[in-house]
Amino acid sequence: MPRISRDGVGLAYSLAGSGEPPLVLIHGWTCDRTFFAPQVEAFSPRHRVLAVDLRGHGESDAPAEDYTIGGFADDVAWTAKELGLARSVFIGHSMGGLVAQELAARHADAVSAVVRIDSGPVRMDASGRRMWDERVNALSDPQRHMETRRRMVEGMFEPHDDLARRAGIAEIMLGAPRHAALASLRAIASWDREAAIRKCKAPVLNIETRRPLDAAWAEFMPRAFQARTVGAGHFAQLEVPDQVNAMVRRFLEIAAPGD
Repeated sequence: MPRISRDGVGLAYSLAGSGEPPLVLIHGWTCDRTFFAPQVEAFSPRHRVLAVDLRGHGESDAPAEDYTIGGFADDVAWTAKELGLARSVFIGHSMGGLVAQELAARHADAVSAVVRIDSGPVRMDASGRRMWDERVNALSDPQRHMETRRRMVEGMFEPHDDLARRAGIAEIMLGAPRHAALASLRAIASWDREAAIRKCKAPVLNIETRRPLDAAWAEFMPRAFQARTVGAGHFAQLEVPDQVNAMVRRFLEIAAPGD
């Protein structure tokens, strides 16, 4: 398992394939880089594909510190640069989509396009903010922490999702370090999504799974592509990779054709 050290923090990654543009895969909250295994297999024959473990996740170090979406974005941008990947397509699932969006705002020269997979709405209303505050408060309570995490994970699936896959996903997510899970959830809750999205100049593909397509994209990014999967819960890139990969492939042909 390759690792790279940034300011003393070891960051794990996998790098496969060849071809342009490079793809950088960013997992979600309490997940790891294996959650993009079908995409590594599908795209590495024609692209360099970097899959990362964010700090606090997977096989990366988990320092006891405050985590931020901006900090995650800086880690990923730095890793891609150190490994010689330029003008990459950043593909994020769930929290990883927020990281990809923030990366496009902070490191525009490193980004050719962004793909968000079930990464939430453009605009957070009052009820959404209350929901995230309640989750953070519940995770902050040692007596409620694991119960809250388990409920959160269970709520990410649909009844028709594969049962064995569900069990494997839950095992990984519930095994993430407690302090990293809490700090990462705080990062999601406090992230200024509107500011990051407004600063993004790169082409964006927004893939929803269960929510209706977000009409606010027309206001924030009128040129963004929107799509929706059929028959999958939150982990569509694992549950229906044929659908997700086809959408991403067509988006790359249009928005980031490479050489």
